[in-house]
Amino acid sequence: MAYVGNYTLWLGLALSLFGAVAAAFGGVKRDGRLIRSGRNALIAVAGVTVLASVILWWALLMDRFQFSYVATHSERALPMLYKFAAFWGGQAGSILFWQLVLVVYALVAFGSLFTKAQRKGAKRRKSQGFYTSLCVSAPLRPCAENARAAAYFIVVVLVNTGFFFLLMLIGSRANPFALLDFVPKDGAGLDPLLQNAWMIIHPLGLYLGYVGFTIPFAYAVAVLASGEGVETWTKDIRVWTLIPWAFLTLGIVLGMRWSYTELGWGGYWGWDPVENASLIPWLTATAFLHSLMIEERRGMLKVWNVFLIFLTYILTLFGTFITRSGAIESVHVFAQSNIGAIFGAFIALVTVGSLYLFFNRMSVLRSPNRIDSMLSRESVFLYQNLVFVALAGATLLGTVFPTISDLFAGQKISVNAPFFDKVDGPLFALVLVLMGLAPLMSWRRTDLHKLVRAMVVPAVGAFFSVAVAFLLGARDGFGMVGFGLAGFVAVVVFQEFWRGIAARRRHRRENVLVSLYRLIRRGRQRYGGYMVHLGVAVLAVGILASTAYEKDVQVSLEKGKSVQVAGYTISYRGLLAGEGRNYQSAYAVLDVTKGGHLVGRITPARRIYDKSPEQPTSEVGLLSSFSRDFYVVLAGWEENGARAFFEIYVHPLMVWVWIGAALMLLGTLIALWPEPAPAYAEARK
Repeated sequence: MAYVGNYTLWLGLALSLFGAVAAAFGGVKRDGRLIRSGRNALIAVAGVTVLASVILWWALLMDRFQFSYVATHSERALPMLYKFAAFWGGQAGSILFWQLVLVVYALVAFGSLFTKAQRKGAKRRKSQGFYTSLCVSAPLRPCAENARAAAYFIVVVLVNTGFFFLLMLIGSRANPFALLDFVPKDGAGLDPLLQNAWMIIHPLGLYLGYVGFTIPFAYAVAVLASGEGVETWTKDIRVWTLIPWAFLTLGIVLGMRWSYTELGWGGYWGWDPVENASLIPWLTATAFLHSLMIEERRGMLKVWNVFLIFLTYILTLFGTFITRSGAIESVHVFAQSNIGAIFGAFIALVTVGSLYLFFNRMSVLRSPNRIDSMLSRESVFLYQNLVFVALAGATLLGTVFPTISDLFAGQKISVNAPFFDKVDGPLFALVLVLMGLAPLMSWRRTDLHKLVRAMVVPAVGAFFSVAVAFLLGARDGFGMVGFGLAGFVAVVVFQEFWRGIAARRRHRRENVLVSLYRLIRRGRQRYGGYMVHLGVAVLAVGILASTAYEKDVQVSLEKGKSVQVAGYTISYRGLLAGEGRNYQSAYAVLDVTKGGHLVGRITPARRIYDKSPEQPTSEVGLLSSFSRDFYVVLAGWEENGARAFFEIYVHPLMVWVWIGAALMLLGTLIALWPEPAPAYAEARK
């Protein structure tokens, strides 16, 4: 089966090259047969990729340790779910998984973007089957209005698939079907840090986000290269940007949760280079989604939008390069191999090609419309975009600075969390300010006096938020400002919802819940966006409270003894032994009481995996509520548990981080949900 797997990689590379060349010539020569050949090659590449993926999954699930990848990332005792997830747990498998996600995205997006563009009045024949919008004759008939754009879309996708097939074939540790010289009785096992439920789904979110941005990039290239659909491309691509943005958001949040519960350092975001690599394209994609609204509403910022989507795609490649090249040190990176130079060359090629196309076709993107006033909704969106790009640039600079300093000064100068807190913190605060102001602004021009009146209620909400935070013990200046801004944004969102509900109730006499449902149903993009903004405000409160007002206690407790933390009593009841399929564990039992009443029980643990005894893991003990998290790490013990050592953190409002993230995803789902089809009344005869 390994030989079959390798043949699929070579076949996939050949099909990708053939399809890219055929589609490119078809687009240039307007030859429908060549375009269809490229499309058929894309379908064949998808089939080959699925076959290769099935072979690797079969090898993992059936313990075929003659495969180097299986022997390195699995073992017989590994639970079946982790064997399945080991597919993307190593470098070679993750590249193949990237390929699998890409071809699925490409086929679905191709059908969505191009098959609906048939000439009006053309009849669809049932025998035409899959993808009926492309012509079969040469030269092209007018039955496919955007056939050239479809051709160039296929070219971009197949160039990507060809590159990743090439990477797997020539990169050391990048071929998932490489064989060992001998067959071991058992494998080395999956990295202990990856044997966590969050790590099963966290990479899925990141891959679905990273890879998904290939679609809007490919579509932008296709539109520019062909000149077809320049006026309407933003409407076509909005959904295909929101989908990967939502998945990337989910991946980032799940990664935060994994870091919080598995690494045992007391936090959830450490400005690690790989964490930053996921945040940077998220920031530019967020800017793109905001400026799309301006282009749809006013026909402006076309040049800026194309630049942003090109930049976002290049940054996703850069994030993938970081985890696989060994250029930057991180706990998240894969084992080093020789693919760094190849990957860097591909990024350079994509960057140069994108810039050439961008500047060569800039004239077709220019719009006669201009911003009428610096005090308008579109101007606030533009300011917000600039802040997002500044955030991405600052984060990128801090991430690569150690490598730059090593290259030019011969010394790696590390950039740690304080740098990002001081630089990115004020910029994120500015994002909150603009996020609150935008809904209060009018399109084109805003009357200053009306704006001041509209800000009265949100300003009161901001003052109230600061007052509540002060009464609860907050004293940090930056934290107080953050609470005020979050309150300002939240009140603006509630105000917008209430205005819409009140207007419906005046005209239709509906109750509040019915009005809310129908309001969202009729304005899904608008109110889904407001829900995302509310989630950001809640998330900001959780981040500020849990970091600025965190308490950390290191304590040694004898069995039966207790310690007072944040007004609660934490008592150590003893140390117990546990056992899993492939690990041994020890876990402490701690009771949390207040006023003599049991609040909850915490069981922090240490696991020692059979295949990695030198790499014990911390299983954090958590007791969560809406007001605080008790977060306990078992640091060690003596005399068979008669005395144990703990690090106890108290994180105020920690659960608000996860609630805010959930609201952001809910808002995105609302915005993605298809608009209801218009109802047409039958005309009377």
